[in-house]
Amino acid sequence: MKQEGWHMMNTEEIKLRIHEESDLFSPLDPDQRILSDEVISYLSRNYQTMYQKYLTKNGNYVLHIFSDTPVNEAHVKDAIRGHFVHEKDNIQFLSKIETYKMHALGILGTLFLSASYLLSHYTEGVFVEILTIIGWVAIWEAAGGVILRRPELYHFRKKYDFALKTEIIIDVLPGTEVAGKR
Repeated sequence: MKQEGWHMMNTEEIKLRIHEESDLFSPLDPDQRILSDEVISYLSRNYQTMYQKYLTKNGNYVLHIFSDTPVNEAHVKDAIRGHFVHEKDNIQFLSKIETYKMHALGILGTLFLSASYLLSHYTEGVFVEILTIIGWVAIWEAAGGVILRRPELYHFRKKYDFALKTEIIIDVLPGTEVAGKR
């Protein structure tokens, strides 16, 4: 189903040409639910470029698939969207793990620094210095998660949200033969 007038707006397209529907899927998946590595790589690169443009300007963003043979549009769209849902779910899971890790490291760092401070009143030596170093490393690692890794995971989640909102158009190229007809 084509949306009328989609090409009149400022449109950014990812164009993908296939011979047949099976070209999109992994040859190791007989159920054709998993996209091939080549298709995933192509879509990831192009969605990244398109997402960068989306951040700076409004427009219509489309994945346009051209096929030499008829395809099951619902199956293809479900597989592509399913891939991005899976990737977004992975990022959300990693984000939760990262949050727990940052909290744990912050608490451990605070405990180690507290222990080194308390012990420094009673004794001096390598053990107190080791506790101090471990405490500071844990706190810096937690801070690094907040400053560096969380924004990166947020960026990936937004990119997958964008990919899920992108319209998918599938066209069979004119002059192609339908199976069994000449």
